[in-house]
Amino acid sequence: MNRILSIKNICLIPPIGFVLYFVLFLIAAFQYSGGHVADVDFVGFSWLHNYWCDLSSPLAINGQINEGRPYAIVAMVIACLCLALFYYLFSIHFHLSKFWKRGIPSLGLPSSICAILIFTPFHNSMLLLALAFGLLPVVGIARHIFKGDLVLFKKSGRLLLILIAANIFIYYTRIGLIALPLLQKITFLIALGYVGILCLKMRDDWSDGLKEKSK
Repeated sequence: MNRILSIKNICLIPPIGFVLYFVLFLIAAFQYSGGHVADVDFVGFSWLHNYWCDLSSPLAINGQINEGRPYAIVAMVIACLCLALFYYLFSIHFHLSKFWKRGIPSLGLPSSICAILIFTPFHNSMLLLALAFGLLPVVGIARHIFKGDLVLFKKSGRLLLILIAANIFIYYTRIGLIALPLLQKITFLIALGYVGILCLKMRDDWSDGLKEKSK
């Protein structure tokens, strides 16, 4: 019973962490002095034209020191660690084969660590590694969700996969690049919201298990 209660409470960490992530990124955005690829002299952060990673750069695109960088880096660390925790929680919550039970958290952790390091000068390499390590966990989670009876998560999961694929396609082909900054923000919002709500669903399931144990 104590283990169930502990896991039940741990399931709250990712949703809380994601809320904190967005709060810190909003602070970072308001601290950003200005400039984007289309307009170096633009004042402030453009939600339409600036990328999230602009907030974690030492200098804003207009050449001034980026005062929001510390907030953006802390936000990224929090979000990625919460994702790593989610991979683990998912693997112990659902009935998975040994391959997926081990593979999802084992590759989810290095994927999350590489995502944290995207703010470094090795941005492109870390992004590629994060995608490579994250492929199997995403496939495993999607496979289980689509095979199960979580109808809401099935429908929203399909949308999320399409958005992720669109981001990757645009980033590496440069086709439709003008849409990527906004699409990126929408994808982050939906992805972290999806994971956060799924964690709350898992918490409810553990609560039900706790009630059964207490009978």
